[in-house]
Amino acid sequence: MARHAREVPASSKPNRRARIAHSKARKEFTQYDTSYIRPKKSKAPVVVASIIAVAIIAIFCTLVMPRLFALGSNVGDLPANETATVTIESGNSAGDVAKKFEDARLVKSSTDFAKELDSTGAASSLIPGNYTFNGQTPTATMAERLKNGERDGVPSVTVVEGYTIKSIASAIEQSSNGRITAAEFISETSDASKFAADYAFLSEVGTNSLEGFLLPKTYEIEDSDTANTMVVKMLNQFNEEVSGLSFSYPSSKGLSVYQAINMASIVQKEANASTYARVAGVFYNRLASDSPYLQSDATTAYVVEHDPTAEEVHADDPYSTYTNSGLPPTPISNPSIDCIKAVCNPEETNYLYFYTNKDGSYVFSTTYEEHQAAIEQDNK
Repeated sequence: MARHAREVPASSKPNRRARIAHSKARKEFTQYDTSYIRPKKSKAPVVVASIIAVAIIAIFCTLVMPRLFALGSNVGDLPANETATVTIESGNSAGDVAKKFEDARLVKSSTDFAKELDSTGAASSLIPGNYTFNGQTPTATMAERLKNGERDGVPSVTVVEGYTIKSIASAIEQSSNGRITAAEFISETSDASKFAADYAFLSEVGTNSLEGFLLPKTYEIEDSDTANTMVVKMLNQFNEEVSGLSFSYPSSKGLSVYQAINMASIVQKEANASTYARVAGVFYNRLASDSPYLQSDATTAYVVEHDPTAEEVHADDPYSTYTNSGLPPTPISNPSIDCIKAVCNPEETNYLYFYTNKDGSYVFSTTYEEHQAAIEQDNK
């Protein structure tokens, strides 16, 4: 058998030639694009599937999602284009008030709303009167309004963060239609010693004005209100919100409560909510440095009542923190509770300078050279 095999060339064998031809053909087939000879799949199933998917999403967003949100909300079923008025009477408890809100379809569960009134502090400050709300108003919004006693038809004044006594006086005169004049309010706030017996936090203020202690908030103006009662409302609010704060940090740096409020009044003018703590830290660092000058334009602006010039900030004036070291004689505005908290718990860094860019962002620096570079970069 071996010899016979040698006599017949392998390439001449029929089966061998067939296998070689088949292999060559398969190789050529795989080297060329043959997609044009394959039947193309129809796109119809894909289109139909897409339409179905879109329809399912639309149904979910329209019907399912609102119900899911409603399950986690205590808002009642009163339509948003309808209103309901709830009357709070003297002696009503949080439960009584919550039941009225449920009956008015403003909330789903009076039990849950009563708990919310209690947790937000509204339960302890309910003021008799009428309160009107649109349907679908968030329960937190309604609770906040009840807490602030914002009744229907009662004028109010909003003390904006950083307002001075003069600004508050003007706002009160406008909100009261002139019944309480700006002059009356300024006179009432001119001497803190008149209120010191009732408010311990005023013990260090002496005969200075109440600048710094009129806490930013919205205050109602009753028909019976006077300049005196409006001042008392604001001092009560300050006492309520600040009494729980610890002034141990300012004290450790040699600052009294009055001086801490003084610093907060400057931070309020120089920073925004996101930078309160860091700017407060910069001022602490400056006061502790070999050159304890705050160099705040805001302290001079308090006196000149406009953006001060370079000459004005360097003038020989008690409120110039360029020519005088330390804090100015009194606070220069009425700071927010968050700003006061920042002074009580500042961000501790090595920064001694900060600069506000044209876009409102802040740049903090440890050296004067870095500070100047930041200014030059912003002015390019």
